[in-house]
Amino acid sequence: MGQLLNFWAKHKASIVLVLIACISLPNSFTIYPGVQLDSSWERAINMAIHNKLVFGREFVFTYGPLGFLETRNGAFISKIIFLLFDFFLVYGFYRIFKTIKKTDKSTIVFLILCMMALRFDEMNYPSTKLFIVYLFLLIKIYNDDLKDRTDLVYCGITAVILLFIKINYGFVALFLLSALVIISLFRDRVAASIVLASFFVSYFLLTWTFNFDLVNYLRYGAQLISGYNDAMFLPIENKRYIFLLFAISDLLLLFIIVLRSFAGNWKNGKLPGYFLKYALFALFAFLCFKNGFVRSHFLSFFTVFPLFIFLVCHELDAGDTGIYKKETLAILLVTFLVFGVYYKADIIIWAKSKQAPSRTFVKACLPVFYFTDILNTEPDPSKNERIYLPTSIIDEVKNNSIDIIPKDISIAQLNDLNYKPRPVPQSYAVISKDLDSLNAAFLSSFSRPDYLIVSLGSIDNRYAFWDEALTKCAVYLNYHYERSFDLCDKDTTNKESNYGQDASKAAEGELLLLRSNDKSTQKKPVFEKLGEFDMGVGETKQLDIPDTIPVFMEVSIHYSLAAQIIKTFFQPPLLNIRFGFEDGSTVVYRCVHPLMASPLLINRSVRDNSGLVHFFKGELQKNKKISSICFPKKWGWDKGIKITLYKMLNY
Repeated sequence: MGQLLNFWAKHKASIVLVLIACISLPNSFTIYPGVQLDSSWERAINMAIHNKLVFGREFVFTYGPLGFLETRNGAFISKIIFLLFDFFLVYGFYRIFKTIKKTDKSTIVFLILCMMALRFDEMNYPSTKLFIVYLFLLIKIYNDDLKDRTDLVYCGITAVILLFIKINYGFVALFLLSALVIISLFRDRVAASIVLASFFVSYFLLTWTFNFDLVNYLRYGAQLISGYNDAMFLPIENKRYIFLLFAISDLLLLFIIVLRSFAGNWKNGKLPGYFLKYALFALFAFLCFKNGFVRSHFLSFFTVFPLFIFLVCHELDAGDTGIYKKETLAILLVTFLVFGVYYKADIIIWAKSKQAPSRTFVKACLPVFYFTDILNTEPDPSKNERIYLPTSIIDEVKNNSIDIIPKDISIAQLNDLNYKPRPVPQSYAVISKDLDSLNAAFLSSFSRPDYLIVSLGSIDNRYAFWDEALTKCAVYLNYHYERSFDLCDKDTTNKESNYGQDASKAAEGELLLLRSNDKSTQKKPVFEKLGEFDMGVGETKQLDIPDTIPVFMEVSIHYSLAAQIIKTFFQPPLLNIRFGFEDGSTVVYRCVHPLMASPLLINRSVRDNSGLVHFFKGELQKNKKISSICFPKKWGWDKGIKITLYKMLNY
């Protein structure tokens, strides 16, 4: 007992910091995804690893081969990998916590509260946590004049892990590591060698474990990053503008902290040594804000900002160890207020219930269930969902390769299909003409899957047929429609729901089954220019174009200068299109700006499975004719629009 007390007395500060760092552990060790949109891409990542696909070439997405660390999906993945990553992250937090200038009781309390705030959103965002560690360890290395070799090794490894988890953090991590190496070459070449050695050893170990094409991963990843804001942003609802105001108040407080430090260092002649820190703080604040408010997942911003401000204050306090308290307290109060408002209904229900806190409530504070979940062997609960294929469909496709369009990839895993996806596995994620061409080339190739399960659907009120528009043309040329069918629950898989070849009944079936034509031939869509015309934003243009053949358009429309600036820091303006029909009816859809450069079917509408079958069977003239188009007036767009028309020669 005496030895334990002596050990505690000698190492209690380190033990406390390690325990606080453990608060960063996720809510559950691993989770089972559901069957909806996000769950499908989560499953797709793990299936791509299981099927040994090459990330960057055969599988292109915003997440890389370590994306399962973000989703915590344990399918086909050893638990050892999760344990190693969690230990690595906890150790990183411990390293930066050791740099805190004073660890009195009040400091520890504030640090615990900031770490608990990381848990308020169930997604946990491990890549963001690791990026915080990476950022402040880079600052620590700078402060220590490259002396701490452990931090150099850690940062080299971290850059690789971030690259393999998520492409946007990977790009930034590589840029910062390159800057560190360049600085080291001038100041300490041994330090530069250590960083490079740790980076390349980690990189080659991971590429030995996972199939990875770095060049194409960066090439297509750059397109995903550049188009993500345009394609995926969600306009903020009126009732949620209060959260935007809260976020702006947090950013203003950060600006005041930095401005005060700037003034003090200017006066003391220490300003040059702080420019790098200011730049890194601004970079993280920018990334944090963009991640939080592109798709209005704003909770991610408020979970990480208290810890960020706490560490910033300790880095800039210039010896005044009490100065962090009021700034951190202000951020914490805003954070608790945000989550109080967001979860107010749940909190009221819990308070009135007079029951013990639920598992969800407890794990929002501490990772108390993380360790019990390590031994969890419960079956995948998604197997009880209505996601099963009829027996007749299973019998037909079970020995053949298959892809799922547009997004319901869960069908493949839960029905044990031979999943062979196109490179960008979900249609809504195809956010550039090059990515569309990549998928179209795959489905036109000799190695295309034997079957496709297809439906018509998208997100955010997009016109679904324009997602993967070029790819759908490739499907028409290289596949033929067989039948439509419904999904079943686990107990009704023998029940038939086959609507056959009748296109008028295809809309009754949830999904369409298409079979590949003879793979000894491959056909690619060929377009010929018909003409072009100009129109303005807000102008309704009557379409005087042939209606006996499919006519496609490419749209050239540009942001105004003000919109370019605003979308860099926040969100772009919304772009809609209104279709007018001969019966006088109209319908409005959201457009994806980068996709307007792809050939988009314009003279006939495809709005349900029946219309999709008509397209695949070469009977497009049976679909409703589009007689006019209009891009309704919205701020942020140049007035002139150029439309170029094409016909598909091999339709």
